Amino acid sequence: VYLSNSGINTTKGDVTFDLINLLIDAIAHKFNLKSEDVVLNRINYQILSKGQGLGYHTDNRGAYEGTMKNSGYSVLVYLTDEYTGGEILFYDDDTGETSTAYHPKPGTLIYFRGDEDHPHSVNEVLSGERANLILFYDVKDNYNAAQGNWKFHK
Repeated sequence: VYLSNSGINTTKGDVTFDLINLLIDAIAHKFNLKSEDVVLNRINYQILSKGQGLGYHTDNRGAYEGTMKNSGYSVLVYLTDEYTGGEILFYDDDTGETSTAYHPKPGTLIYFRGDEDHPHSVNEVLSGERANLILFYDVKDNYNAAQGNWKFHK
Protein backbone atom coordinates (compact mmCIF):
# COMPACT_ATOMS: atom_id res chain seq x y z
CA VAL A 1 0.00 0.00 0.00
CA TYR A 2 1.36 3.41 -0.85
CA LEU A 3 0.15 6.99 -1.16
CA SER A 4 0.56 8.95 -4.37
CA ASN A 5 -0.73 12.27 -5.63
CA SER A 6 -3.72 10.42 -7.04
CA GLY A 7 -4.60 8.55 -3.84
CA ILE A 8 -4.12 5.27 -1.99
CA ASN A 9 -2.85 2.53 -4.29
CA THR A 10 -2.60 -1.21 -3.71
CA THR A 11 -2.20 -4.33 -5.79
CA LYS A 12 -4.98 -6.90 -6.19
CA GLY A 13 -4.23 -9.88 -3.96
CA ASP A 14 -2.60 -7.66 -1.35
CA VAL A 15 -4.15 -8.29 2.09
CA THR A 16 -4.91 -4.58 2.54
CA PHE A 17 -6.50 -4.30 -0.91
CA ASP A 18 -8.63 -7.37 -0.27
CA LEU A 19 -9.74 -6.17 3.19
CA ILE A 20 -10.64 -2.69 1.97
CA ASN A 21 -12.66 -4.10 -0.92
CA LEU A 22 -14.34 -6.71 1.28
CA LEU A 23 -15.47 -3.87 3.54
CA ILE A 24 -16.67 -1.82 0.56
CA ASP A 25 -18.76 -4.77 -0.61
CA ALA A 26 -20.14 -5.39 2.91
CA ILE A 27 -21.12 -1.73 3.35
CA ALA A 28 -22.70 -1.63 -0.10
CA HIS A 29 -24.70 -4.80 0.58
CA LYS A 30 -25.83 -3.78 4.10
CA PHE A 31 -26.88 -0.26 3.12
CA ASN A 32 -28.23 -1.01 -0.39
CA LEU A 33 -25.51 0.84 -2.31
CA LYS A 34 -23.44 0.01 -5.37
CA SER A 35 -19.90 -1.10 -4.48
CA GLU A 36 -18.43 1.21 -7.11
CA ASP A 37 -20.04 4.20 -5.33
CA VAL A 38 -18.37 3.51 -1.96
CA VAL A 39 -14.92 5.08 -1.50
CA LEU A 40 -12.35 4.95 1.27
CA ASN A 41 -11.98 8.42 2.80
CA ARG A 42 -9.23 7.77 5.35
CA ILE A 43 -7.75 5.26 7.78
CA ASN A 44 -6.75 6.11 11.35
CA TYR A 45 -4.70 4.09 13.80
CA GLN A 46 -5.89 4.96 17.29
CA ILE A 47 -4.52 4.09 20.72
CA LEU A 48 -6.43 5.07 23.85
CA SER A 49 -4.42 4.72 27.07
CA LYS A 50 -5.44 4.77 30.72
CA GLY A 51 -7.60 7.81 31.42
CA GLN A 52 -8.57 8.38 27.77
CA GLY A 53 -11.97 7.95 26.17
CA LEU A 54 -14.05 9.57 23.46
CA GLY A 55 -17.14 11.56 24.34
CA TYR A 56 -20.52 11.41 22.63
CA HIS A 57 -19.93 12.11 18.92
CA THR A 58 -20.69 11.17 15.33
CA ASP A 59 -18.12 10.50 12.63
CA ASN A 60 -19.71 12.68 9.97
CA ARG A 61 -17.76 15.79 10.92
CA GLY A 62 -14.41 14.44 9.83
CA ALA A 63 -10.99 13.73 11.12
CA TYR A 64 -8.52 15.48 13.37
CA GLU A 65 -9.49 19.14 13.84
CA GLY A 66 -12.17 18.86 11.13
CA THR A 67 -9.71 18.42 8.26
CA MET A 68 -12.03 16.12 6.32
CA LYS A 69 -15.63 16.45 5.26
CA ASN A 70 -18.41 13.88 5.78
CA SER A 71 -17.87 10.28 6.71
CA GLY A 72 -20.80 8.14 5.70
CA TYR A 73 -19.74 4.78 7.14
CA SER A 74 -17.29 3.82 9.86
CA VAL A 75 -15.42 0.54 10.34
CA LEU A 76 -13.57 -0.39 13.53
CA VAL A 77 -11.05 -3.22 13.61
CA TYR A 78 -10.08 -4.11 17.18
CA LEU A 79 -6.40 -4.93 17.67
CA THR A 80 -6.05 -5.42 21.44
CA ASP A 81 -8.07 -6.64 24.41
CA GLU A 82 -5.57 -6.24 27.24
CA TYR A 83 -7.38 -3.24 28.68
CA THR A 84 -10.29 -2.56 31.00
CA GLY A 85 -12.97 0.01 30.29
CA GLY A 86 -12.87 1.45 26.77
CA GLU A 87 -16.20 -0.03 25.68
CA ILE A 88 -17.78 1.52 22.60
CA LEU A 89 -21.34 2.67 23.32
CA PHE A 90 -24.13 3.14 20.80
CA TYR A 91 -27.30 5.09 21.60
CA ASP A 92 -30.99 4.44 21.00
CA ASP A 93 -32.31 6.58 18.14
CA ASP A 94 -35.49 7.52 19.99
CA THR A 95 -34.42 8.04 23.58
CA GLY A 96 -30.72 8.91 23.30
CA GLU A 97 -30.05 6.37 26.06
CA THR A 98 -27.22 3.83 25.76
CA SER A 99 -28.59 0.85 23.87
CA THR A 100 -25.48 -1.22 23.26
CA ALA A 101 -21.97 -1.44 24.75
CA TYR A 102 -19.16 -3.57 23.29
CA HIS A 103 -15.71 -4.68 24.44
CA PRO A 104 -14.72 -6.76 21.40
CA LYS A 105 -11.88 -9.25 21.14
CA PRO A 106 -8.91 -8.61 18.81
CA GLY A 107 -9.80 -9.16 15.17
CA THR A 108 -13.42 -8.13 15.68
CA LEU A 109 -14.76 -5.80 13.02
CA ILE A 110 -17.73 -3.48 13.57
CA TYR A 111 -19.21 -1.27 10.87
CA PHE A 112 -22.00 1.28 11.11
CA ARG A 113 -23.37 4.50 9.64
CA GLY A 114 -21.14 7.37 10.73
CA ASP A 115 -23.73 10.07 10.18
CA GLU A 116 -25.40 12.43 12.67
CA ASP A 117 -28.15 9.87 13.31
CA HIS A 118 -25.72 7.32 14.77
CA PRO A 119 -23.93 8.84 17.77
CA HIS A 120 -21.54 6.79 19.86
CA SER A 121 -18.85 7.20 22.51
CA VAL A 122 -16.00 5.27 24.10
CA ASN A 123 -15.78 4.82 27.86
CA GLU A 124 -12.59 5.84 29.61
CA VAL A 125 -9.84 3.22 29.46
CA LEU A 126 -9.18 2.17 33.08
CA SER A 127 -6.00 0.16 32.43
CA GLY A 128 -3.90 -0.99 29.47
CA GLU A 129 -4.17 0.31 25.91
CA ARG A 130 -7.06 0.00 23.46
CA ALA A 131 -5.86 -0.03 19.83
CA ASN A 132 -8.03 0.12 16.71
CA LEU A 133 -7.84 0.67 13.01
CA ILE A 134 -10.65 2.99 11.98
CA LEU A 135 -11.66 3.18 8.34
CA PHE A 136 -14.01 5.89 7.10
CA TYR A 137 -15.96 5.39 3.88
CA ASP A 138 -18.07 7.80 1.85
CA VAL A 139 -20.52 7.48 -1.00
CA LYS A 140 -19.32 9.13 -4.23
CA ASP A 141 -22.29 11.52 -4.30
CA ASN A 142 -21.10 12.90 -0.94
CA TYR A 143 -17.39 12.63 -1.73
CA ASN A 144 -15.53 15.79 -2.70
CA ALA A 145 -11.98 15.28 -3.97
CA ALA A 146 -11.55 19.06 -3.94
CA GLN A 147 -11.64 18.86 -0.13
CA GLY A 148 -8.33 17.00 -0.25
CA ASN A 149 -9.77 13.56 0.52
CA TRP A 150 -7.73 10.63 -0.77
CA LYS A 151 -9.23 8.39 -3.43
CA PHE A 152 -8.97 4.60 -3.28
CA HIS A 153 -8.24 2.90 -6.60
CA LYS A 154 -9.65 -0.60 -7.10
